[in-house]
Amino acid sequence: MKYPSTRTGNRILATTPLLIAAAFTAGLSAQALAADDTAEDASLGPIVVTATRTPVAEKNIASAVTIIEREEIENSGKARVVELLRNVPGLTVIQSGGPGQVSSIFMRGTESNHVLVLIDGVEISDPSNPTGQVDFSNLLVEDIERIEIVRGPQSTLYGSDAIGGVIQIITRRDDSSSYRLEVGDFGTVNTGAGLRKSFGRHRLGLSAGVLDTAGTSAANPDRGNHDEKDAYRNATAALHWASRVTDSLEISFDTRLQSAEAEIDEFYDIFPAPSEFVAHDPDSTGETDQSFSRLQANWISPDGSWAQQVSYSRSTHERRNENGPAGARSTPSESEFNGNKSKLDWQQTLNWRNNSLIMGAEVEDDRARGSNFAESIRNSGFYLQDQAQFTDAFSTAIGVRHDKHDLFGGETTWRIAPLLHIGNSGTRLKASYGTGFKAPSLSELFESSSFVLANPDLQPEKSKGWDIGFEQAFGMASLEVIYFKNDIEDLITFVFDPNTFLSSPQNVQQAETEGYEAVLGFSPLATLDVQLAYTRTETENLDTGEKLLRRPENEVALNVNWRALSKLRLGLNARQVGKRDDFIGFTRGTLDSYKVVDLNADYSLTPSWTLTLRVDNVNDEEYEETAGYAAPGRAGYVGVRWLSR
Repeated sequence: MKYPSTRTGNRILATTPLLIAAAFTAGLSAQALAADDTAEDASLGPIVVTATRTPVAEKNIASAVTIIEREEIENSGKARVVELLRNVPGLTVIQSGGPGQVSSIFMRGTESNHVLVLIDGVEISDPSNPTGQVDFSNLLVEDIERIEIVRGPQSTLYGSDAIGGVIQIITRRDDSSSYRLEVGDFGTVNTGAGLRKSFGRHRLGLSAGVLDTAGTSAANPDRGNHDEKDAYRNATAALHWASRVTDSLEISFDTRLQSAEAEIDEFYDIFPAPSEFVAHDPDSTGETDQSFSRLQANWISPDGSWAQQVSYSRSTHERRNENGPAGARSTPSESEFNGNKSKLDWQQTLNWRNNSLIMGAEVEDDRARGSNFAESIRNSGFYLQDQAQFTDAFSTAIGVRHDKHDLFGGETTWRIAPLLHIGNSGTRLKASYGTGFKAPSLSELFESSSFVLANPDLQPEKSKGWDIGFEQAFGMASLEVIYFKNDIEDLITFVFDPNTFLSSPQNVQQAETEGYEAVLGFSPLATLDVQLAYTRTETENLDTGEKLLRRPENEVALNVNWRALSKLRLGLNARQVGKRDDFIGFTRGTLDSYKVVDLNADYSLTPSWTLTLRVDNVNDEEYEETAGYAAPGRAGYVGVRWLSR
């Protein structure tokens, strides 16, 4: 992971036009900057796109940012994105069992549907999901160049869903061919291949990946469930095409297709003795087909002072669940949900003197269909942000946005993020304050059933969030410490009416989250990199005085990467997650803390071929991230990786 740089020296925002021009010259869009020499310049350090919607040097950004680079993705050997995010400061990952089971992310203690997730600029949330959150379970790492995580309110640039922050997955654009194969415990086979090539003014990229595993029992056998394995299969394919029409204009198209099937275990309203609850189900499956596509045109003036981007993106989701007569639920059932999100986006970037002005307008259309409802809704947004460099040492970003929603009308958000470099001391002081909102989901607004009554009068959840911190580089080490706080109003929760025996979503709760993130990175040897991160998160439901569910107060993560020999690399990833509240059956309880250690290694057989080895959960820790669902135990995997340029 890219933590605060140990390099010193300042670079004013006047370099932004050069960065945009460099990205375009390399055939990259500003919104989907990918692997290339422009992604990390020796003098500027890592370049970040997500925090400002344009390429900017990370050290010129006041937001709290973590970057997971391709090298780290390959070194880890992980097959799924959710596994790469577990050690990121400020993030809590919750998965209901092993691969393919529902996976959620809480950022700085906010709700799991308060995190906006993008793939090359395409929003991937499912409008038919009951809360509108992103399920990370089906995101494979195939063809990923880097992942940018921006923490803190980002509604000013991204609208709804970004109260907690933004996660963007950026795919590869380099000229190369690749192949990998890995096999291991739980009957796992993980394979993938990619081909990326430039032809004059054109560029084409193709990739595909397949993950197949017999899995483990999602329902925890220690709670009285049968130890029946829940298999998972995932096939993912992606296409990238771009053409330089003129020296100033590029047109590109990206699409990603995902098809997955998982055997799942469910909770029931009948809990046979002696277990606290039984979730085991031998014949319940869930199938998901998804597509994420984007057509985009980028234009930039010859001097780099004016850039325009027009894009149309669309995501589709088809979910099917089948439950047979076995298990606690004896009546077979089938259900199907479809959701799609379309967005038209126009963005302009104007650079003059030491200012970079970003203006944009977008129209988003969400549609969802379930067993008893079919609805759509539209939201229009207009945003403006200025990145101003007042002196070589002091800069700030300030922005405002107005959204107009079909149902609840207008919502205005704003954000300011100042940054101060202190001479050549290697010290950076940074802060941000922003407001945000989360529109209610289509399900909450319109989907009624025998037990739930929809509420079309729901208002958006609203937030105020701020953080303040510093980064300090000294020698071969760096330290970052950030304090954060979020106040959230009108949280949507289901309220039970004893007169009608129906539950209905209502804007009734207020919540507060606060804490700090501390990250220490150091390189005691030229061949050894160590990062240690600690996150403290305190949450409270201000109406009840209780902690928010599934958010631990303490999380510690350790990442070690050692180039032991010229051809041998060794890695260690460890995390300790503290106690957190959850519902155990129908009773609120506390889940135990846990420690997990993962090891990985690779050996270069030739310049192109690499032998890989990894062992997950080396200490064979038994734990639950969600009450009733068991995390997989110790597992080993061996594989090969090939890369040709």
